[in-house]
Amino acid sequence: MRVGKRLILITSAASVSLGFGLSGVGCGATDESDAPSVDAGVDATKKKKVVVESTDDTGSDAAADAWVPLPTPEQPFPQAKTFGGSIVQHPKLLVITFAGDPLAADIADFAKRSATSTYLSDLGAEYGVGAFTTLPPVTINETPPSTLSSADVDQWLATQLASPSAPLGAPDSSTLYAIYYPKKTVIVDSGDQSCVSYGGYHMELQSGAIGKSIGYAVMPRCSGFGGGETDLDVLTQTSSHEFFEWATDPFPVSSPAWADTDGNGYAWALTFLPELGDLCVQGLSAATPLDLGYSVQRQWSNASSLAGHHPCMPRVSAPFVTAFPLFTTKKTVGEKADVPVVQLDDNNKAQMQVRFHSDVPSTAAWEIEIYSFDNDTPLAFSPGRASGKHGDTVMIRVSAGGGLPDHIARGLIVANPDDGEPATWPFLVTDVKGATAPDPPGIFGKMLSPKASRSRSQLRKAFKL
Repeated sequence: MRVGKRLILITSAASVSLGFGLSGVGCGATDESDAPSVDAGVDATKKKKVVVESTDDTGSDAAADAWVPLPTPEQPFPQAKTFGGSIVQHPKLLVITFAGDPLAADIADFAKRSATSTYLSDLGAEYGVGAFTTLPPVTINETPPSTLSSADVDQWLATQLASPSAPLGAPDSSTLYAIYYPKKTVIVDSGDQSCVSYGGYHMELQSGAIGKSIGYAVMPRCSGFGGGETDLDVLTQTSSHEFFEWATDPFPVSSPAWADTDGNGYAWALTFLPELGDLCVQGLSAATPLDLGYSVQRQWSNASSLAGHHPCMPRVSAPFVTAFPLFTTKKTVGEKADVPVVQLDDNNKAQMQVRFHSDVPSTAAWEIEIYSFDNDTPLAFSPGRASGKHGDTVMIRVSAGGGLPDHIARGLIVANPDDGEPATWPFLVTDVKGATAPDPPGIFGKMLSPKASRSRSQLRKAFKL
């Protein structure tokens, strides 16, 4: 969900606020005078000025394109993967609003412009998705109840699609049925309430009455949810997230597609969730492409990540600076092979080398902070804060007190440049000595297995924005 230019991640273990600082996580920072590259004067609360490019392309920058990052064979940058299921090659958007919606015209205009903007077409081409088109928007002449369950939404849509006289037309597997509920309607799903626990979701509807699977998205009206952004900004950011995830993973129950990562990205999937929009829900500023004119969420790009640039596009005008662990151990975590991990020794301690990386030429240093992502684990990092420049390496001591209760935990490196936006790099720590380690507890690991029973309610709970 959105709070200002931050995103709150609702996880099974902790609520983490990423943005111009971090709250809700335990930081095991300890000042160590003999630690390399440690900046004892780091101000963790210092705000950053972030400039997001408003371009009609992916924001290509000559200096960045000319820069060849230092080789990092010890830790290739993460890559999203597909389970091999369906994508939508010719996606169509159908906006559904209800009578009296004051934003209906704006929503319809946003969808129309999204279909012609290079924002979606350039990103979609990377994953086999063709140009978007929009269908004439539909206004439903009824007032939704004040409270709905996700099952109520399913039943309503199935009834609409099964009726030959309904305004939605014949069911179409290549159409996203984007349902925009009014302010006074709250959608409750598995105990989660819209605009409190999540800002929207997309899902697959399977109904014998309509004879095929179709994709739909639910966009509640979250007034004040943006912490300073307008209701429309919050709505278009949520919509862009769901539009792109639907096109690249339209049938997550019956035919999951782009909802996986390679081993190097598994910590990202376990932290941010695995769909292409989810991977960029990490405290990033929104973008406003010039040929769109609306605020949108940035989306994961394998090509950009592979090149050592920011993996979430459109890019920002500031340099991409980050820091990542240089792993020496890989394990099978859950069912995912070749996952880099920080391996604790018999005393529940380890040393973790962290490499500083920038995608543009620079001699300036920046700060990093290292956190335990899971509040209920005893992970601590010493030093918990450090500074460096591109190519530098700092040694971080990792400890876990009496061990990890679940034998695996998530950590997070947050880079805080003086002129740019924070960047995050999640990682896994385990005390298991063998070749395999368990997934963290909760639903997230289960949803990353192609063999899992992918129930609709589980998937909704895992993939909400």
